[in-house]
Amino acid sequence: MAIEITSVSERRLVFPGRIARTLRQIYPWGERTARRTAFQVVSAIVVLAAVVASDSFLRSYKYYSRIIDARLASGYLSSRPGLYAAPRIIRAGQGFSQDALVAVLRRAGYIENASSDVWNGSFVRQDSILEIRPRQAHQKSRPQIVKVSFQGGRVATLVTNEVPLESFNLEPEILTNDLSSKTGKRNTLSYSDLPPLLVYAIISIEDRRYFEHPGLDALGVARAMLRNAGDERIGQGGSTITQQLVKNTYLSPERTFRRKYAEAMLAFALEQRLSKQDIFALYCNEVYLGQRGAVAARGVEQAAQLYFGKELKNLSLSEAATIAGMIQGPSRYSPERNRGPAQARRNLVLSAMARDGCISSEQSMTASHEPLVVAALPDTHTQAPYFIDYVNRVAGSQLEVSAATQQIYTTIDLDLQQLAEAAINRQLEHLNGRYKNHAGKPQAALVALDPRTGNILAMVGGREYGESQLNRVTDARRQPGSTFKPFVYAAALEDGLSPVQTLPMRLVISFTTETGFIVRQTLVAAIQVAK
Repeated sequence: MAIEITSVSERRLVFPGRIARTLRQIYPWGERTARRTAFQVVSAIVVLAAVVASDSFLRSYKYYSRIIDARLASGYLSSRPGLYAAPRIIRAGQGFSQDALVAVLRRAGYIENASSDVWNGSFVRQDSILEIRPRQAHQKSRPQIVKVSFQGGRVATLVTNEVPLESFNLEPEILTNDLSSKTGKRNTLSYSDLPPLLVYAIISIEDRRYFEHPGLDALGVARAMLRNAGDERIGQGGSTITQQLVKNTYLSPERTFRRKYAEAMLAFALEQRLSKQDIFALYCNEVYLGQRGAVAARGVEQAAQLYFGKELKNLSLSEAATIAGMIQGPSRYSPERNRGPAQARRNLVLSAMARDGCISSEQSMTASHEPLVVAALPDTHTQAPYFIDYVNRVAGSQLEVSAATQQIYTTIDLDLQQLAEAAINRQLEHLNGRYKNHAGKPQAALVALDPRTGNILAMVGGREYGESQLNRVTDARRQPGSTFKPFVYAAALEDGLSPVQTLPMRLVISFTTETGFIVRQTLVAAIQVAK
């Protein structure tokens, strides 16, 4: 058999040429250059966009950082929007036990054994000495450390740097963040004051990667964007706990992408300045958890008292999960008004805790089968509710300001307010026995004014605000009766008259008879100023 070698050689020469021609037809050399140029242009645009985005991010971060820094510099707690009482003054000789002063300090934003500047200050107990350490950032003139000693249920001495003090001013206590709701006394809780079960429950259902992300959860944001694609308003969240905190503190409640961006930047800036523990504690102090009767629950401690009649540390697993579940919708998941949805939400929280390994499956199953029992409405003491209503009316109609966005400082003295309420209650209890056969219960009202300034120091508008919101100080229209006598006495005393002084008086009376004669008669009488 003969083999034609030449034909093979020709094929070797021809075949590469055909490939080259084919490639030139598919990918012309000019188009390759165009593609390279296009790639370079696109790359340049991407790089430029990245530079612009980075610059925009840095500018935004600086802007929102200044907002956070200003808030922290002025005191995060003391600069919250809301209605505030007058500053409380601690004086030597004042009737305060150590425990009573500790309670006052907690309500004023002080934390035991804390060092973070986010709180208004800290305190340390040392036997009969209470060492108070106010934060210094916003008031340089304040003493660094005040040592308070006690004796016989009273403040014995106030000392700073071995120098005695006559008095020491605490930050004003907040009455309410929202003038439309009334809250009880609010203690400030640190992270160590929160029971672990409640911490696990909140994190599992609200922000399971809380201790891992820098204030923003990329997975949560992506999930929210997918669910809200094509909508100008945001229906599905994705907010971390830090974002929820800044939303409730700095931003309006509207749901837009612009507000969401501001929320994210503020959260990121806050995370660079505070510890995760402090942020979580602030969140648990501030979160709104519904309302029972006339009393609102602001913070997890008030929720535990209002719904279950317990201290925070005594909550069961089921109760802790119920409170955590209410955060998403305090009204929708209220264990009092919507028991079915609240129980389903509680069980969802328990399942999330078991999923994250916070509790066992057996614990989750046992707690999910427990009945949801709400305690009887406790006798929660709301602070000066009639006065809050009065301020709300004045602020809205005359001053055009709102406690939801601004700080409103009042003259109410909470110590005197407590004494006024106690005096009213004692007198009404006495009257209940005398008028027990009457259809309605006796009512009373009291207002205490500073005689030098006219400032309102205490106001009680009725027996019980939960039963009747009518403020009998400002809205009851009745004949004044003997309440006018103090003004008469005050005028007489101002003119130098004595209460035991008798004054002669010549009184001339003129009248006309039927016949037209004018008769003038002089009467001599005596006025007894007082018996």
